[in-house]
Amino acid sequence: FDAATGKFDETLEAAEAAKITIFGREMPKVAKEEKFIPDGSDLPEVERDAVANADGTVKLAFVTDIHYSTKYAQNNLQVWFDNVSDEVGYIDVLGSCGDMGSAYSVLDEYWENVATVIGYSSTIIYAVWFYLIARKSSYHLELTKPDGKEIAGICFNGSSDMVSNLAEGITVLFMNHLAYRCYGETGVSALAVITYVQVLISMVFMGFTSAVEPIFSYHYGSGNVEMRQRVFRLCIRWNLLLGAITMLLLFLLRFWLVGVFFDEGSEFYRIASHGYLLILPACLFIGTNIFGSGLFTAFGNGLVSALLSLSRSFVVLTCCLFGLTALFGGPGLWCAWPAAELISCFVTAFVLRKYRSRYQYA
Repeated sequence: FDAATGKFDETLEAAEAAKITIFGREMPKVAKEEKFIPDGSDLPEVERDAVANADGTVKLAFVTDIHYSTKYAQNNLQVWFDNVSDEVGYIDVLGSCGDMGSAYSVLDEYWENVATVIGYSSTIIYAVWFYLIARKSSYHLELTKPDGKEIAGICFNGSSDMVSNLAEGITVLFMNHLAYRCYGETGVSALAVITYVQVLISMVFMGFTSAVEPIFSYHYGSGNVEMRQRVFRLCIRWNLLLGAITMLLLFLLRFWLVGVFFDEGSEFYRIASHGYLLILPACLFIGTNIFGSGLFTAFGNGLVSALLSLSRSFVVLTCCLFGLTALFGGPGLWCAWPAAELISCFVTAFVLRKYRSRYQYA
């Protein structure tokens, strides 16, 4: 796009372009190795003035090799466009020309999808080999007639996982809304990093719980009370130990993890680092909560499991999100998750105590 003539040069290949031009002025190059601050604070002031003081219809003219850049740079460029739109009031046309395809991005997304398929299918492949090919288990697979009642019971027993996923989708919307209200677009970007860390923490304890659920199911069915009580005590201890280790490890890696997403010294880095530290205490409580819900799934009590999951991941968390944010602003947003896990831990302890005589795990 020629800013002087206002015309597109459709013969220009995007790979030949190296700079962004605004009203004939050059902005910093956006390349694989480089990052820029989306709020435009790294741009020369004259260029920001050129955009802000433009008369009449606002024209944002640029030529860029952005499609060869990292996803981080691509996302930041879009955020910068949004901020320019807010600054000048309205962007009438945002045009593009040349080769807008990208072998880099296509291959990147291709291998991401391949990795996802491998991750999901690896356990299935191992199960097929273990049960059907190697036949190393005393259990074996066989065809059976569909039993609607049995299938419905299985689905209901596993409803806690469905409730967790549905609640997570809704609470993420709430968190994005509150982050935008407290920090603007910068807060939403920082929240994405915090969400990744939350998922990482949750996966540790979900994996642990998924591993011990079959043990409880087996010994519950066999009537082995002693083993149930022994495994229960071990699980409580290991959840507390894993929580402390995870919290310490994430604390030590805090600069590196946040630095993967944002440049040190930027507003994004400051907000994300602050929120990162405030969510870490959740590591101490989340393991007990996830284990408590999974335990009742293992005993076939889907109702109690689903109620525990719903109260933790939606009811309590939503109350903490809006309540603490209203009281403390941005810090309250980050503290909501640890507070919700702490409150839910008391709820889980109460339910575990109530049902211990029925299932004899303590």
